[in-house]
Order: sequence, then structure tokens, then C-alpha cells
Amino acid sequence: MPMKGGLKLVYTKRMRNTPKKRSKKNGKEEAGYAQLLEKQATENSSNLVVEALKEKIKELQGALQNVNKCTVCMGMYDKPLVSINCWHVHCQECWMAALGMKKLCPQCTTITTPSNLRRIFL
Repeated sequence: MPMKGGLKLVYTKRMRNTPKKRSKKNGKEEAGYAQLLEKQATENSSNLVVEALKEKIKELQGALQNVNKCTVCMGMYDKPLVSINCWHVHCQECWMAALGMKKLCPQCTTITTPSNLRRIFL
């Protein structure tokens, strides 16, 4: 009985040291599997980058919402003016365009004239 165990041990050591014969089909399958693993790793890293960029975009959009914008042109204030009648703030150009057509606030339609506008510094 000890001989069989000893032979088995020798046999397994010998099998570990001998190179395995691979068929062409098995080699191709292993190469395809390696390519698949590499593709998945690339996709996973790409997904991580995409997720990080999405989070950064959300962060920047939140920061942009905190910036003062004109509600008429949706741009940054060039020269902000406030009406002393309704206290709405718009760009000078937007106020003048709105008051040129009608003497009303473009946001709440309160009667406003150019003499009721005041320059503010934000």
C-alpha cells in the first residue's frame, strides 16, 4: 500500500512538471477567453470613467443653478437692473426690449417704466 501512495505522489509530481499538449482548438478557445476578459476589463474601466463624468456633470449643473441668470434670456447678467415696483431682476437689454414693447415687467406683468429701474451689483 505505501508504494501506491508513493507512486501516485511521484506520478503527480511528474505530471506537474511535464508541459501539457494543447490542441489548436483549445489554444484558440483560451485566446478568445483572454480577449473576452481583456474586453470586459476595458468596458468596466470605461464604465467607471463614464459614471465619474456623469457625477461631475451633475455637480457642475448644480453649481450653475446657483449662479444668477436672467429669466428672460437665460444668460448671465451683463448689467442687471431691478424694478422698484416688483423687485424682479433682469439684464438691461432684456428690460429695455420688454419696456420698448409694453411698459410691463416681463416676468410678472406689473406696470414698470424705465425710470423705475435701478442698477444693482451682484
